[in-house]
Amino acid sequence: MSKYLTVLFIALFSLSQASCSDFNKALELQDEYAESFSVTTARVLFLGKTYNPSVLRGGSEHEYSAFLPKGEYMPVASSNGRNFYQAPEGFEYRNGEIIESKIGGIVEVKPNDSTKYYVWFFQKETEYYLIESNGSWIENVKPGLMNAASRPWVEGDLVIEP
Repeated sequence: MSKYLTVLFIALFSLSQASCSDFNKALELQDEYAESFSVTTARVLFLGKTYNPSVLRGGSEHEYSAFLPKGEYMPVASSNGRNFYQAPEGFEYRNGEIIESKIGGIVEVKPNDSTKYYVWFFQKETEYYLIESNGSWIENVKPGLMNAASRPWVEGDLVIEP
């Protein structure tokens, strides 16, 4: 009996570590983006088609997905040379069937590289509104675990390739 409990404990521990490593990776990415939020002078970006990326994550395999409508994506900020673009109305970030945000868009994976983008979104914003480009909200974006809720969440595994 104790042999089975030991195997069960090891399996559960491994699952929890895998889930935590994904979470830690996401927080590290968040901190990297949040270290130096600043104004942007980027031009409007246009997506010619709709994207709907998704990823399974965590021990219980929650599905996270984003709906990125085609259209104009407005530049709203920059961080470490990467531009954040807000999606037009119609953007959705979902945790399974639950809509977690209707405000977000895409951000460049690498500085000044317009070939690949991550998904970003403001947490718990269930109504769409246009973010003020280079607005005062930029001053409130800070790295660190204690500030995780006060900055846009960057979804590292959902890569968009326009």
